[in-house]
Amino acid sequence: MEEKLDFKKIGFRSGIEIHQRLATKTKLFCDCSAQLDEFAKPSGQITRRLKAVVGELGQVDPAAAFEQGRGKTFVYQLFEENSCLVDQDDQPPKPVNQEALEIVLQVAKALNAQVLPEVHVMRKTVVDGSAPSAFQRTALVAVNGELKTSKGIVGIQTICLEEESAGIVEKKEDSVVYRLDRLGIPLIEIATDASLQDPSHVKETALLIGQLLRATGKVQRGIGSIRQDLNVSVTGGSRTEIKGSQELDLVPKLVENEARRQLGLLEVKKDLEKRKAKPTKQAKAKQGKQAVIDLIDLTNVFKNTSCAIAKKAVSSGGVVLGVRLQKFEGLLGFELFENYRVGTELSGVLKAVSGLGGLFHSDEDLKKYGFSEGELDNAEKELGIQKLDAFIMVAGGSAQCETGLNAVFSRAMELLVQVPGETRRAEGEKSFFMRPIPGKARMYPETDLPPVQISEKSIDKAALIEPMEEKIGKYEKLGLNSQLAERLVSSRDFELFEWLVANSKCEPQFIATTLLETIIQLKRDGFAAEKLSQLVLKDALDLCAGGKIVKPAVLELLKGAAAGRLVKDVLREEKLERICGKQLLDLVKKEKDFQKIMRIHRLRVDASELRKLTG
Repeated sequence: MEEKLDFKKIGFRSGIEIHQRLATKTKLFCDCSAQLDEFAKPSGQITRRLKAVVGELGQVDPAAAFEQGRGKTFVYQLFEENSCLVDQDDQPPKPVNQEALEIVLQVAKALNAQVLPEVHVMRKTVVDGSAPSAFQRTALVAVNGELKTSKGIVGIQTICLEEESAGIVEKKEDSVVYRLDRLGIPLIEIATDASLQDPSHVKETALLIGQLLRATGKVQRGIGSIRQDLNVSVTGGSRTEIKGSQELDLVPKLVENEARRQLGLLEVKKDLEKRKAKPTKQAKAKQGKQAVIDLIDLTNVFKNTSCAIAKKAVSSGGVVLGVRLQKFEGLLGFELFENYRVGTELSGVLKAVSGLGGLFHSDEDLKKYGFSEGELDNAEKELGIQKLDAFIMVAGGSAQCETGLNAVFSRAMELLVQVPGETRRAEGEKSFFMRPIPGKARMYPETDLPPVQISEKSIDKAALIEPMEEKIGKYEKLGLNSQLAERLVSSRDFELFEWLVANSKCEPQFIATTLLETIIQLKRDGFAAEKLSQLVLKDALDLCAGGKIVKPAVLELLKGAAAGRLVKDVLREEKLERICGKQLLDLVKKEKDFQKIMRIHRLRVDASELRKLTG
């Protein structure tokens, strides 16, 4: 069982960046729809190779240089309704989406942040393929806000408006396929300071910011529409950015594991210092730089091996390469946190840099892979293994192995000096190396757009965001139970709910269940529920409130309306008018059986009324 951490004692520091898609009609810099259709088919595709360029400071960002070094080709799927020449970087961007800017101002006001008088759109270099232009447009809108939490005030450093990246469809060995319909959707980025005190505080802060964003009623919902980037460090470690965490419940353990990873690497560094280990003379590594070494070719040693991975590599013209790690014996198997070792750490670097599936190291039982004792003895001789030494081997294509093993060795040498600061990819409760952490060199001004002036009047006009607790209380007074009220507030339908309560004759409880359950059922059944206007919903609910139809008929009425038919026509053509009064009495006299009547006429008969008549 892992020892409980004292987060104050270890010098834990953390901050978060929340990225949330905004529910605007169009994208940030063009007139394409910002509403995604997951079932839409591509109308074409383009192919690009991307190159890192110098930023405003005259330097190439290390993260961008790293991504360029991977040599990937990028394929982008096009969509008629959701992508255009702006997304393809073949046409200048249009002015900033004012609807999106107004939402950001509303959030900035709620966080008591200082809105800048001018908003300058910048280009942020990204060469990972997430944009065909090799940059993402972003604009700083407000600074120095604050958020009240149970553990004190958390500072909000920046609030930005930026464009969403393209969505990944498929990753291949030397290429990545993206879809351009997601690129350019407006995104708000809220970055806190590093005052978050422990993993539970990180989760609470992310939850509070998420609740605030949902309370606007103007954010997208669903998988991937909101994500957290987590910044974590401990005393003696380095700031690490963990990108793409989407499951809030996993955030505390993800953050704790990162703290444990850094503490574990500090222990490894201490052990290496005790052993008087030094970076190999010809391979001293600087942070973010790759050491270059003479790798040992072990292909002949394993030409007749029973190891399936090595055998496949050799038989297909590939190689088996190895490298000696002086004084590393026992450390590659050292557990940094549960089920994550130093060997796992180095394997993550290998996968990110080369695309290889993994590595072999001397702290594991290599015979389980099919290597013989004689092969391993010969490999150690070739590598020059001495007392307290360890080794790593990789198998695959020549170029991949050389690139990957160089990166792994460089990373191992860096562990003698420091805990590297880097960008990592969240995978559940763990994270894995992604690329070097970006710096200031990645930013430069957008030359196609002038600054946007923000007046005091536009700030004053920004609507106040009603706290979720107050909204829940208000809905409970309307007759909703607490669970339904909380569901409604957490949805993006509460503005529509409030309009329908004010403008229709239907009871609030049924309006809420229609929005949260009936509409969802329509979507599950494949109906275009998004085409139902608030007036159509009002007409259907008013028919129910006025006794013209029974509640179960509302779903059938909306199915027809979602297909483009008028409510009155669906009512008449589907014969959904309620059976009541004398007509119902006659039906009871004829049939007498409650179950039979409901089975045949459930969409036209009120069950409670019928039960009274049938006894």
